[in-house]
Amino acid sequence: MSSEIVAKSVGELVVEKPSRSRVFEGFKIDYCCGGKRKLGDACVRAGVSPDDVVAAIAESDRNGNSEAEHDWSNAPLGELIDHILNAHHAYLRRELPRLSPFDPTARNEGNVLGGSWMNQTSTTSARP
Repeated sequence: MSSEIVAKSVGELVVEKPSRSRVFEGFKIDYCCGGKRKLGDACVRAGVSPDDVVAAIAESDRNGNSEAEHDWSNAPLGELIDHILNAHHAYLRRELPRLSPFDPTARNEGNVLGGSWMNQTSTTSARP
């Protein structure tokens, strides 16, 4: 097991390669609110073997499309905001209305996400 990777925080590992989030989801490791935990501690908390998680991360890194991953930690704030609005919010605008008949939470989120701030697709024109 790589002691270097186990000593990094889970959030840091996801920032380096966002596709690692799927590995953590598979092991039920919280990389969001628990993102400050070191990988070794997060594995203990989730009741999984650090060796298994490190192996899965290595496999994901080998099989992933690293050229498609963008290092958002160094991106200008406007570029990050544009990406969130155009990729993630656009997805939610499409999917939440479809789900709302089945889940009142989705209906409520759809109302919130349907607000005027959600209709913005770019921050470029808002920047000086």
